[in-house]
Formats: sequence, structure tokens, C-alpha cells
Amino acid sequence: MKVGSVFSGIGGFDLAFEQAGAEIAFQCEIDKFCLKVLAKHFPKAKRYTDVTKIETEDLERVDVLCGGFPCQDLSVAGKRAGLAGGRSSLFFEFARIADALKPQWLFIENVPGLLSSASGKDFRIVINTLADIGYSLAWRTLDSQYFGFPQRRNRIFIVGHLGAYCPPSVLFEPESLQRDIEASQEARKDIAQTITGGSGERGWQDPVNTQMVTGTLRSGGDGGLPSSRGENIVQALQARDYKGVGNQYV
Repeated sequence: MKVGSVFSGIGGFDLAFEQAGAEIAFQCEIDKFCLKVLAKHFPKAKRYTDVTKIETEDLERVDVLCGGFPCQDLSVAGKRAGLAGGRSSLFFEFARIADALKPQWLFIENVPGLLSSASGKDFRIVINTLADIGYSLAWRTLDSQYFGFPQRRNRIFIVGHLGAYCPPSVLFEPESLQRDIEASQEARKDIAQTITGGSGERGWQDPVNTQMVTGTLRSGGDGGLPSSRGENIVQALQARDYKGVGNQYV
């Protein structure tokens, strides 16, 4: 399996895919220090610096395109310019490359602020943009404290598969998850709204049948994984009728 990496940073995704047996075909990163790290650890990968200047016909065909596009305009700690901001708008460059290469899989990571940016409209844009170029999608928020790291670090992960409707099995299979779910800190009460309010923690979309399924959960609040703790509620919505749920898109 060959992987193309955009917004590569120091190669976190790249290392994970390499350890899983994949070959890193190309990387794109503008930071000079990060480029030195990438060159040391991935000497065989071709590197690009400015994602806006990549000519897609020059890129090697890959099976997976991955990347965590800039989050500064989406983070609740920033000014919340959203996808209109100069940095987070680089998502559209990721979509441009995906549209040209048509890899079988997409893998995207970002901050949970993506879900609420512009009252959920930005997340709608992300999902619809990828669906429009042919990808079925699943998304889910995960917290690093449940995967062997001593910190709370929530991130949203989006998996896309070209055409076929199968990403939910990638993100939602409980058998695939690490079972050490002891909280690293004192447990706090988790609050998730009903389908009317829309927690946005997980969901998926099938572009072939224009169907979106939004998943919410009522967490047990004891530090457990959202995938396996609490009550899961799903509801199917026709994309053409979808105008948002509550004040979030999902």
C-alpha cells in the first residue's frame, strides 16, 4: 500500500502507516525544521513544500491520502475564522489533490472545533466537499488518554473510502479498539445531546444513496470509551433535506 501525506508535520501519520507496512510515496510540509525531520526518517519519500503549488500530475498515485490540515482557524482557542481563514482553508488543497489522485482511502485529522466552526457550517462543507468527489465518509472524535498517552487530547478523525460504503467498520468496530479504558485523571461528567441537539461525536455519510447518519451517545460519564459506553442513537437523514441539527451540522 502506498501513502501520500499532506501537511505532514514531523511524520506522525507517516510513521503509523509505515509501521503498518505501507510505503510513504510523497510528503508535503512547508516548515523547514519539519522537512529536516522528514528527510531523516523518510529518505525515500519525495517531498513538496507548498501545497498550493503542487501540480497533481506530478504526484505518484497512492492508495491512501492522509493529512491534518491546519487547525488554527478552527480551534476554540483561536479567532475562529473557520474555513474562510488563510490557514484552515488549505483543506480545499487537500480536496483538490484527493480529487485528482482518487486514492482508495482518505484519512484526515483535526481539532473538535471543526464540528462547531461557523455553527457547524464548516463541517458540512468538509463532508459535502469530500462526498461530492466520490467518497463515503465516517467521522469520530477520539481522546488520546484512552490509547496509552497520559493526557486528554480530543481530535476528530475522518475516514473516506472511494465509492464503497465501508468507513463505519473502520472507526466503529469495538473489537478493533484498545480495551484499557481507565481514565488518566479524575472522571468528570460527560454530556452529549440527543439527536435533536446533535453532539457531533460520530457519524457517517453515503454519497451514493445521499444518506447521512448522525450518531450521538449518552455517555456513562465514568471515563469510558464513547464507542463502547453509553447509549448510541442513530438517525438517517436525506442530504438534500439536511439543514443542520440544532446549532451544529452533526
